[in-house]
Amino acid sequence: MGAKRSAILYFSYRPEKEAIRKPLMPEFGHEVNVKLYRLMQSQVSNVMAPTGLPVFHIDDTQQVGDSFGERLCNAAEVVFNKGFDQLIVLGNDAYGLKTSHVLDALKKTKAGKTCLLPSNQGGALVIGLSKDQYNREHWLDLPWCTSGLFLELFDCLPKCEILAEEMLELNSSTDLHEVLVMKGELTELAYFLLVITGHSLSETPLDDHRLNTKADGAMRFRGPPYLA
Repeated sequence: MGAKRSAILYFSYRPEKEAIRKPLMPEFGHEVNVKLYRLMQSQVSNVMAPTGLPVFHIDDTQQVGDSFGERLCNAAEVVFNKGFDQLIVLGNDAYGLKTSHVLDALKKTKAGKTCLLPSNQGGALVIGLSKDQYNREHWLDLPWCTSGLFLELFDCLPKCEILAEEMLELNSSTDLHEVLVMKGELTELAYFLLVITGHSLSETPLDDHRLNTKADGAMRFRGPPYLA
């Protein structure tokens, strides 16, 4: 018997579609949001590349099915039917995802376990499993795109382990504010915002929150607290 093969399923929408579905900076228009999602896809690509794993990027032009669950199941089965035994599913929504998370998921699936990376909104940002642990009927019944997904999926997957503490999921401009400035340092997304909009952080009109620039140049976020 040959060695078991592993792959990544990168399941996403095109930036042009995501910018319509979930504009993270609605005040700046469609094109700015498209560029933001392109940056996010680039970040995911940079996470996946060092793993050396084959990547199947299936976007909305290739997805088949009427519901999210059906489209995801069909995409997973495309990869399994190509002869891969272990699958790690990623999307666009995680901010802070690292190559180490994917490698840890790979290690767990090779050991016969399943794994999940939970989001702060009750979702699953990484899913790792083997072909024999996948159950289409169960997956079709899961509450995808809801805050109840993680717990349902955890109960559904055998020998499931958690990869890390819950991670921030980007679905709105409020979520974006959570990551614009972290630990007082200018993040890549914050720098992107400065460059592409021509606004300083303190002038950026995202919702009703504001970023305050201190006299010493350090930037601090003022807004609602992080809710775990």
